[in-house]
Amino acid sequence: GITSPPVRSKNLPSGRIEHTFTTSQPNMKSEASPLICQEEGSAGSMIASDYGVHLEMQQSNEDTTSSASKSSLAQTTLNIVKLCIGTGVLACPFAAFEGGIALNSIGMCFIAMWNIYSVHRMLESKSYIEQYKINLDANESVEEQEKPPDNTNALGYVTWYAFGEAGLQFVDSILIMLMMGIIIAYEDAILGFLQATPFTSGSKATDAIFMLILISPVLLLPNYESIAKISALGTGLIAIVFLCIGSYGLHQNGMEGFYSISWEEAWPQNFADFSNWFGVAVFGFGLVPFTYSIEESMGEPKEMMKATRMSLSIVAVAYVFMGDLISIIFVHGIRGDILSELPNSSLPTVLRILMTFVVLTSVPLIIIPSGDLLHDKIMRKPQGANKGRSVYVIRFVLAQLCAGISVAVPNFVYVISFIGCFCVTLLSFVYPPILHLRCMHEFLPKEKRQFSSVKRLIVVDVVLFLLGIIITVFTSWLTFKAMLEEMKKAS
Repeated sequence: GITSPPVRSKNLPSGRIEHTFTTSQPNMKSEASPLICQEEGSAGSMIASDYGVHLEMQQSNEDTTSSASKSSLAQTTLNIVKLCIGTGVLACPFAAFEGGIALNSIGMCFIAMWNIYSVHRMLESKSYIEQYKINLDANESVEEQEKPPDNTNALGYVTWYAFGEAGLQFVDSILIMLMMGIIIAYEDAILGFLQATPFTSGSKATDAIFMLILISPVLLLPNYESIAKISALGTGLIAIVFLCIGSYGLHQNGMEGFYSISWEEAWPQNFADFSNWFGVAVFGFGLVPFTYSIEESMGEPKEMMKATRMSLSIVAVAYVFMGDLISIIFVHGIRGDILSELPNSSLPTVLRILMTFVVLTSVPLIIIPSGDLLHDKIMRKPQGANKGRSVYVIRFVLAQLCAGISVAVPNFVYVISFIGCFCVTLLSFVYPPILHLRCMHEFLPKEKRQFSSVKRLIVVDVVLFLLGIIITVFTSWLTFKAMLEEMKKAS
């Protein structure tokens, strides 16, 4: 069902892809990279911990192309680290316990390398399209037959040029599912944290109603920059949480866990344990869908791969250290997020309240752009048109729908694991190789495709594409099954 790439103009003096990328609109950065459209509210412009938006790298409307307003290599590296390490890191000890410390140590490094490969394929695919336009005969001109839909995000533009409308709709659908999954996980985390504090009503459903009452006013805001600054405090708080958790575990269990490590327990006990580990691990490396937005934010876009390698290496080491160490200290096992393993004493209660506050400020930062994306898909208004009150209705409906689902899920780690196996694996491991293969076939000159190095790339892409498909189907089914089993236990 993949359509052929639509016919596009060949008369491009700038050597870049023409049309929508050069029209004058707010938040557009056409001179820097015509493939990137940072339209406010689009899924492709969301950059933050666990794919939120509090690390949004949009530039000022007054000077969107100034190199001074762009991120340096060090800043981009730090931003990617913050993008990855968010609330989901509370599930890392659970992943290490499920997969075993050996798999967790080796596997995190492997997943980091797989993400680096995928980012490279995404960047190469875009470069093939742009280079193809540069090499076209300027004297030839073919009238453009189609154009990407209005409000298409950064990833969508490349997808549309490679696969047409069908591919664009598929990728947008997966992005929407991903964002809904994150909202459910966040809301479930809030409800889980509250249950062990004096602020709970004793009923998860009632707590969900109060949560929606607190979130609702924020959903009416046209601009969420102020609340994003509060949410950004979460990274520092997570570090404090892990220090407290480690201290508590050592106080309760001593060094028993370090003395009782066995080879058998260093690996997953069954395929379901492997799937739970894989989902959480993949969720923690959510860089690939936002590759173009991050690249666009850089003063030196050519350093994107360097920033990717540096940042994901840091993230992998952090996940291995936090996951393995805490899972060893808590020798009797971890069955949910790490906060759920703490007692209901004063300090853990304070930590739960603080984390509830931080996650509570993060939820609207995902609901607002996700709701706006859904609104654009449903209403199909012209780009730049006033969204009207209908956009607020969709935001509220989205928040309520996800809250209803979160009430039924016993712990947010199972939501993270499932959406990691399904949505994130599709976007990070399945999509990049097939996109690269398509762009090589459509936009790379035939003579270059005959090179042995290019043929090796094709083989690698095919192998990793098939591997990604198999892992997605296999792990998604097992994690979904595990989530349903936990829901039955809770009921």
